[in-house]
Amino acid sequence: MKYCCNVATRYGSCYQEFKKGKYDGKHWCEDSLLLYDDLIDELGLYKVLIKAIPTYERWGITEVNHHTWNHLVRDARKAGGEIKEVIDEINDWAQETFITEEVFTILGV
Repeated sequence: MKYCCNVATRYGSCYQEFKKGKYDGKHWCEDSLLLYDDLIDELGLYKVLIKAIPTYERWGITEVNHHTWNHLVRDARKAGGEIKEVIDEINDWAQETFITEEVFTILGV
């Protein structure tokens, strides 16, 4: 993975954690996908996230359903460049998650 990592390969704690299912009080799950928080600013990803997910909380908890995620994917692909690349990388994980879960949760920094 170019933009994301998992719990075993993370360095530090400044990540947005993409956790399968609803938040259950647990962090740093083995099957979570992690995105380094600084990339959100560096790539301008915040604008895409907040447009598609108005309830997105960078420092909080945000549930994302399949419909909302697909909207974000479309917006990211329109934006192109590294924003598209990051979301495409997360999308592989998200689509796999939606096979068994109604939502995934973004756990902010």
